Amino acid sequence: MSFDRRSSEPFPGQVQNYPFDQPNYGCDMLEKLNNLRAESCLTDVLLCVGGEEFPCHRNVLSVCSPYFKAMFSGDMRESKAARISINEILPRTLKEVIDYSYTGHIEITVDNAQDLLAAATLFQYPDIVNACCKFLTNHINPSNCLGIEDFAQLHSCPELEASANHVALENFSVVVDSDEFLEIQLGRLLTYLTSDLIDVRSEETVYSAVMQWIKHDMTKRQAYKCALMEHIRLATLPLQFLEDVVAADPHMSKCVKCHSLMDEAKQYHETTTKDALNQRRRSMQTETFVPRLSTVAKEVMVLVGGVTSQSDGDVLNGMTHILQSVEMYDPQKDKWLTLPDLPQPVSWCAVAAVDNDIYVTGGIGDGQRLFANVWKFESAKRRWREVNPLLEPRARHASTSLNGNLYVVGGITLTSEGKVVDVETIECLDYKTKQWIVIGQSPFPRKHSHIVPLQAVAD
Repeated sequence: MSFDRRSSEPFPGQVQNYPFDQPNYGCDMLEKLNNLRAESCLTDVLLCVGGEEFPCHRNVLSVCSPYFKAMFSGDMRESKAARISINEILPRTLKEVIDYSYTGHIEITVDNAQDLLAAATLFQYPDIVNACCKFLTNHINPSNCLGIEDFAQLHSCPELEASANHVALENFSVVVDSDEFLEIQLGRLLTYLTSDLIDVRSEETVYSAVMQWIKHDMTKRQAYKCALMEHIRLATLPLQFLEDVVAADPHMSKCVKCHSLMDEAKQYHETTTKDALNQRRRSMQTETFVPRLSTVAKEVMVLVGGVTSQSDGDVLNGMTHILQSVEMYDPQKDKWLTLPDLPQPVSWCAVAAVDNDIYVTGGIGDGQRLFANVWKFESAKRRWREVNPLLEPRARHASTSLNGNLYVVGGITLTSEGKVVDVETIECLDYKTKQWIVIGQSPFPRKHSHIVPLQAVAD
């Protein structure tokens, strides 16, 4: 049978063109090139580092990397050299980059991420750089954020640098106690001090951190003290701290600029009349007199204790696991944070805020025991403290504060025979005597209720 190419008339239903694509062609070719590399077949260059040699194909590396393309196709001597020495990286790192060039696969770990990012930056592999940045971002914590921030800046990775900086600012109180903090450069320290976003409980933390940094290398860093003091919010320090700690530093009195800053801070505290306050508002508007955001009281939401799940049944048996954890939602950061755990697991308790502290009253603990205990969370010190207990144990009750007093209403308790009964008494914790007293009875005792103050009552 013969095929006449001159015939232009197709038979009915005959296809003139038949496109053929092999979906895995590129992958198959790359795999075969990698097999050739493994056999050192048709390779045309040896990359050498640390006494190890890696045979490669110039065209494969050139396709993957602008760095290698410029090396092999330009006028540099490496374009014709059969052996090329590379001294900037480790042998294992070069091998991982070459393997990626032939396979498109690389394994990033905590042990090799920084070495890979440095090599990928040098050899211009942007996909590896991005992958390493994502990996490192997910592993930033207060103990390594300073090092990662410097590393990211060195290798021009702005997003990674910003992420590390964010962690450093949010955890400044913890970061300043690390050895890495003592080694940071002056410029980096100044960027922290000028930020309103440093998360500290008070400006004393900032002052102490700066002094600690200076003392680490007193001979060299003493000269920076004046420049650093300009960015500490001295006016927001307590007056007693200014006089007892800051003013006691001999350098503060010897340096004219520092002495002036001290005088301005003291003047800020001494302006108490209305006219003086107005003058202060007009004249003291620099960052030195503006508190950092984290040192200003703000509204947050706190979740205390509870249970993980419930089941049908009796009041005291309808729970599986009682929690001890305490969590706080910060609207400014749009983030949940952990607070110190309750002294012991408790559920069906009542929680109320009094003068920016949190009071947890009563509840049910492990072993289905009703509590009369009262715990106070001191927000300034971030710690729990047990205070005077209720006059009788209760759970599933309500509490609120009014005029500085704490009130507890309703709920249930257990009789001496172990019977569950409603609680009729209303108890009050007097803010002056710190003692619980019964101030009345509820005509219709309730459980699982809520109470709110309507308005403050004059004494």
